[in-house]
Amino acid sequence: MSALPEVGATAETRSRFVHAGFVASARWYDRLTHAFSFGLDGRWREACLRACDLRPGQTLLDVATGTGELVIPARRALGPRGIAVGFDFCAEMLSEGQRKLSREPGSAVAWVQGRAEALPFQSETFDRVTLGFALRHVDVGVALREIARVLKPGGQFVVVEWTRPECTLARLLSLGYMRHAVPPLVRLINRDRRVAELARYLPRSIEHFMSGEALGRRLEASGLAPVGRREYMLGLVSICVGVNGAVGVKGHSGGRVYGEVGARVSRYARTSWEESRRKRWVILASGVVLGIVAFQMIFELVELLSR
Repeated sequence: MSALPEVGATAETRSRFVHAGFVASARWYDRLTHAFSFGLDGRWREACLRACDLRPGQTLLDVATGTGELVIPARRALGPRGIAVGFDFCAEMLSEGQRKLSREPGSAVAWVQGRAEALPFQSETFDRVTLGFALRHVDVGVALREIARVLKPGGQFVVVEWTRPECTLARLLSLGYMRHAVPPLVRLINRDRRVAELARYLPRSIEHFMSGEALGRRLEASGLAPVGRREYMLGLVSICVGVNGAVGVKGHSGGRVYGEVGARVSRYARTSWEESRRKRWVILASGVVLGIVAFQMIFELVELLSR
């Protein structure tokens, strides 16, 4: 695996690096993401699907589907007449998704390999397009324009993504955890050097990505009118909803949730958090890890000041 991409590296360079890491971690990737998010990534994906408001008979494209963590549960909501397509640039990830789907008799997903910057579908094909935790790895502007192209007029795009917190304290805590706690945790699960390099790259990709608010503006610039947005973990994770060819709805004073779709995301977010609070181990583990990260950050600060 090549060295970590430099800050400002081209989308092509980032794509090659990430592809190598995904090839090495395909069988382990779900466990890795569940581990360093304490299982909350599943909650965020559920909120993403709730925001989609899927109906039986609709067509859905899940871009950068990975192992199908979004498209497989979405398929159930589409019914027997619906069409679900899982699209990814990594054949190993798609194979893992097919293996997972084989455990669900009666469910069908079309798996297609390709690049998000050049979707091999006709214009105005899909009612819904989703994308989970992968927009950072592609050319954002090109990918969003491609997504707008394949969406039907009035079709809805929902993205759940790691984003850079705008609050300085939240950014220090969350990215400190990602930088200092995630790589050692990943090494405990998988000792492959390529996977370890990927774990080091992911925090950097978040740190140099955009905020949730900026992501909403990028949707609008690509022809996807923003109609809903919700932030989690102090802005470390954002769900943004855009409608193809629709007129955007301005938000309330908080700027966190707006529009009918945003209200759906907000209601489900509260429900998910109330349920997750019952899992005391999640809260306890989060506190322990944040404590370790805070200690490491203080130690590094003292060391820096003593030079």
